[in-house]
Amino acid sequence: MELYIVTSDLDLDGELKIAQKNCWVPYSRSSKVMYLSASQRKWNCIVHLFQNIKPDFVLLNSMYSRVFTIYPLLISRLKQVDAKFFIFPRGMLKLSALNIKKNKKKVFFLLAKSLFVGYNKSFIVSDTLEAT
Repeated sequence: MELYIVTSDLDLDGELKIAQKNCWVPYSRSSKVMYLSASQRKWNCIVHLFQNIKPDFVLLNSMYSRVFTIYPLLISRLKQVDAKFFIFPRGMLKLSALNIKKNKKKVFFLLAKSLFVGYNKSFIVSDTLEAT
């Protein structure tokens, strides 16, 4: 088994995370990580990554990320990859979290609902409250 991790080259505060960008960096014996710069966090670059890796499984560690959630789900919907997707909302589906910027999230889910539903997608939730 090989594990490929794709993430941003920036921390949440916008500080540079790593100097080695846009290339596979060994992380362990069977895993590699790629830190994408802003120029590589574009639709065609993400499609290219999926086409090169041809993953069997994709783990999405977010709900609202354009690059790291929406793009991969669109790629799946457009049949550009035949992989099983696991979405880890990490508390983002709890009622308390959904009530923050509530209207914005309602619009998001109306527009994105078809991306999150399908035979090849599963949610891994934090607890039973998030599952409901």
